[in-house]
Amino acid sequence: MTFTSRRRSSSSSSSSSSSTARNRPKIYSHTPMKATSYGSPIIRKQAKSRSSFTRGLIGGAVAYYALSRAPLYSGRYPLFSRSYVDIPENRAVRLWREETTVTDHYGEKCVNTSIVPRFDYSSSDDKYLNNSFTTIDYQNSRDSGSKNFTLDASCSGENVTVTSKNDYIKPIIPGTNCTMITVTTTFTLIEMYETNPNGCGVVKGSFTVVFVISILLAEITRRR
Repeated sequence: MTFTSRRRSSSSSSSSSSSTARNRPKIYSHTPMKATSYGSPIIRKQAKSRSSFTRGLIGGAVAYYALSRAPLYSGRYPLFSRSYVDIPENRAVRLWREETTVTDHYGEKCVNTSIVPRFDYSSSDDKYLNNSFTTIDYQNSRDSGSKNFTLDASCSGENVTVTSKNDYIKPIIPGTNCTMITVTTTFTLIEMYETNPNGCGVVKGSFTVVFVISILLAEITRRR
């Protein structure tokens, strides 16, 4: 009796496991990779190219992105004006914080702190750009200078903060002495695959079938 009970229990457990396996969603080569942290990898189709900054920036604004809605970018990442950083091949960035501030030439407050200044920016304003300076802070190192950079691919999985300071020769906000725009972006540098490494694509399955059939035909020919 005890033996029969154990046997039924084992059979029930096996049946439950098989049912769970059948109900589990299949993963293919094109299936997006699910994020469990900001450092989770993705496939190329999940990332997009970042366009240049749009008009109507808000000075003093800070944006935070939840993991489920964090933007994913690859390729060239524009910072502000003519500044940008290049993201290495097979790498992408997952944003989680962006901040825009406006100050005077010396980095001091230039507007009443009780208001949030809104200003329009256009690429035509670049002719008034006096200086642009970029700083990239990794966990254990820093790059900085008046040039554009390529992110360090070896820092994959790290949180990286990129600060772009742009100083103009005329006020950005009419009626103030605000001439400097600072854009600070924090993201996680992550690995990017062409396809899902856990996927079982149709092409892969078809190749396996053809391979097996070829072996069988070869064996039949040999026996003849």
